[in-house]
Amino acid sequence: MLNNPSSPNSPTPVTTTRFGWFVGAIFVLALGVYSPALGGAAFWDDLGFLNSTPGSATSSIANAFIQPFGNYFRPLTSLSFVIENMYAHGNPFFYHLDNILLHALTSVALVFLVLRLTKNHGAALLAGGFFAIQTTQVGATAWIGGRTDTLSCLFLTLFLICVVALQSSKSLWWTIGSWLTFFLAALSKEQAVAILPCVPLAVFAFGSRKWTDAIKATIPFLVILVVYFGLWYLGGPAPKSGTKELGYALILSLKTLGHYGTAFLVPTKDSVVTFTLENRNGMGWVALGLTFAALIIYFVLRTWKKNPVVSWLAVCALCVYLPISNFPPLLSFLAAPYRCAEAGIGIACVLGTFAHQVIVKKQFFLAGLVAANVLTGFYVTCWGIQTWLKPLGFFETAIANDPHFLIGVEHLGNILNAQNRFEESAKLTDEALSWVYSSKQWIRDLESGAVATSSSKVLEQLHKNTGIPQPAQLEKLLSNHSFALAATGRREESLICINEALKLWPGDSYCHFLYARLVIRQDRQQALHHIELAVRYDPGYREAVIALAAQRIADHRFPEAVVLLKHVGGQTPQNGLIWLMLCDAKLGLGDAEGAKKALDLAAKSESRPAPTVIAQRQARIEKIARH
Repeated sequence: MLNNPSSPNSPTPVTTTRFGWFVGAIFVLALGVYSPALGGAAFWDDLGFLNSTPGSATSSIANAFIQPFGNYFRPLTSLSFVIENMYAHGNPFFYHLDNILLHALTSVALVFLVLRLTKNHGAALLAGGFFAIQTTQVGATAWIGGRTDTLSCLFLTLFLICVVALQSSKSLWWTIGSWLTFFLAALSKEQAVAILPCVPLAVFAFGSRKWTDAIKATIPFLVILVVYFGLWYLGGPAPKSGTKELGYALILSLKTLGHYGTAFLVPTKDSVVTFTLENRNGMGWVALGLTFAALIIYFVLRTWKKNPVVSWLAVCALCVYLPISNFPPLLSFLAAPYRCAEAGIGIACVLGTFAHQVIVKKQFFLAGLVAANVLTGFYVTCWGIQTWLKPLGFFETAIANDPHFLIGVEHLGNILNAQNRFEESAKLTDEALSWVYSSKQWIRDLESGAVATSSSKVLEQLHKNTGIPQPAQLEKLLSNHSFALAATGRREESLICINEALKLWPGDSYCHFLYARLVIRQDRQQALHHIELAVRYDPGYREAVIALAAQRIADHRFPEAVVLLKHVGGQTPQNGLIWLMLCDAKLGLGDAEGAKKALDLAAKSESRPAPTVIAQRQARIEKIARH
C-alpha cells in the first residue's frame, strides 16, 4: 500500500536548478517521441478542419461557438482550428506541431501537479515522464483530429493544479483559475465535465471533513455547468445516445473497461488501433473488466485511509473515464485510443507516485513491473505514432486488427479505388458487408429479398459497431463496393448494391451519378434522370455537372449546357475539358466569338486538349465566322 507522499519526511533530493533541467528534459522527451508526427499527412476528419467549408464550426470565430463540432459542442477545439487556418493554410505540419506542443505542455503541467500533491521531485518527474510516453495519448497527439483531447488534457491538468492549490491557499487567483480552466476544458471536450465530483472530494482528501465546505466549493462549478449547457443549447447539436437494454450495456461496459485497463497496465499494439469491440469476443473480456472494476474499487477505498491524495487522483481518472465507458452506450465508437487520453492524467500521477516509492523502498519486483510497463509502453507508443502518419498505412493496420471498423473500411476502400486497386477494394468491402448482413451471399440475399437493409438484425450489427445504428455508414459501404465491382466488370452485382444504397440515402448525389454511369448504355433516359438528380442534390458535384452538360450538348440544349459549364469552369479553371465542352456549346449556338474565347482557355489550361482537337475546333469557329 502507498504511504502518504505528502509527508514532511518524504525525500526531495533534487535541487531546484537540477529539477528545472529535468522538467525541460521531459518537455524535450515529449517533443522528441512525437517528432515523426510532424511529417504526418492530414486524413479522415482532419480534412474538414484544414479545409473548412463556409458556415462550418471551423470556418470563423463566431461559428466556432454557434455551430456543432460534428455530433458534439466543442467550441474551443473549433476555435483552435480557426486560428491555425489563418497562418497554417492547410499545411499539416503546423497542426501536428501544435498538437505535440499541447501534449508536451501537459506533460510539464502534470509534473507540477504531482509536485504540489506530494512535495516530491522524484515522483513528479516520473509522473510527467510516464504521461509523455503514455500509449493512450498516441491517437490524441499524433492525429490532428485528436486536438479535442490534447486541449482538454492540458486544461484538465491546469484545473487539477488550481483545485489542489486552493486547499492550502484560498487565493482569489487560484479560485478564478479553477473556474476558468474547468470551463475551458469543457469547451474543448464535453468529457471534461465529468471531473466535477472531484471538487468536493478534494475538500475531504486534503483535510477538511465539513460538508458545508464541500458544497461551497462545488456551487460555482454548478453555475459554470449551467452556462456551458446553455451555450450547448444555443450552438450545439441535440445530445444523442444509443438505446439498449441494461444487460447488454453492462456487458459492453465491462469489455470496454477490460480494453482500456489493458491499454494502461499492459500496453499492446491493439491499444492504438482498436476502434470497435467486435474483436473482444468471449466472456474472458467480461471477466477481465470485472477484475479491473473490483481492483479499482478496492484500490480507491483502501488507499483513501492511508493516502487520500493518491485515492483522489484515481477517482479523477475514473470520473473522466465514465463518459466513454459505454454504460449506457453513447453516440461514439465503442472503443478508440484517443478517447481515453483524459483518464491518462490521473493514472500517470498514480503510477509516478507508486514508481517513486517502490524505487526508494528497493522493492525490486514491483520496480521491475513498472519498468516493464514503461518499456513496453514506449515501444508501443513509438510504433503507434508511425501508424498514424499516412492514411493508407493507418487504415490498413487498423482494419487488419479490427476488420469491423466500418468507417475505416470505407476510407481504405476509397484509397484503394483511387489507386485502381479495385479487386482489393471489392474484397475489403465485401468482407465488411458480409458481417453486416450476416451472410457470405449477401448480394444475392438482397436481390431475392431474403435480407433487408432496414431489418432489425442489420441495425443490430450496426449498433454493435458504432454504439448507435447509422444507416448512412452502410450506404457509403454499399456505394464503395458498387464502384469497385463496376470497375472490375461485375455490373449486375454493382447495380444491386447501388440500388440498395439509394434506398438508404435517396438524396446522395454520388449514388445517383454512379447509378447513371452503370445504366447509361442500356437506358439513356433513366441515366439522364439520375444525373439530373445528382446535380440537383449537389450543384457543386463537378463530374455530375460535366456529365449533364455533355448530355445537354448531345440533345442540342446548348443554353443549359453553357450555364452548367460556366459554373463548373469557374471552380476548376485549369480543366481544359470543361472549356472545350463550352466551346462546343457556343458553336452549337453559332457564337463564334464565345467559342474562340472558350477554346483559348482550353489551350492555356493545365490539362489542355491535344493540338489536333484544338485545330478541329478552330476550323469550325472559322467556318461559322465566315457565314
